[in-house]
Amino acid sequence: MTALSNRFTITIQGRSAHCLAPQAGIDANYIGCTLVSQLYALSAQTIAPMEGSSLVIVKVEGGSSVAKVSDNFTI
Repeated sequence: MTALSNRFTITIQGRSAHCLAPQAGIDANYIGCTLVSQLYALSAQTIAPMEGSSLVIVKVEGGSSVAKVSDNFTI
């Protein structure tokens, strides 16, 4: 058997904010983590159990600052 793979990159742009005022920002990490979870759920619900398939998300990156709502997330 051979494997067929596809690569994709998703970048989510949020809006940075200090953690004392998170309502002023849009948390890209929250959105990105929710997206990863939903991608796995979608693949489990739409592909028959006996059909061979897999979804593997290898790398995620999000934010690097302390005490700040992240403004970017990349899958």
